Amino acid sequence: MPQVVTPMLAYEDVGAALDWLGKAFGFRETARIAMPDGSIGHAEMETEYGGRL
Repeated sequence: MPQVVTPMLAYEDVGAALDWLGKAFGFRETARIAMPDGSIGHAEMETEYGGRL
C-alpha cells in the first residue's frame, strides 16, 4: 500500500481560504463541516491530479 501525506492548514477565515485555494491552485471542495456558530470546523479539498488538503 502506498504511503500518503495529507497536509493540514489552519486559517482564521476558512471560507476565504477555500475560495483562494480554489482560484489560485485549482482545488475543489470535497467536504465541509459547519459548526453550530456557522464557522467551518473542517474542510477537505483536492485537485484533479490527486493533490489533497
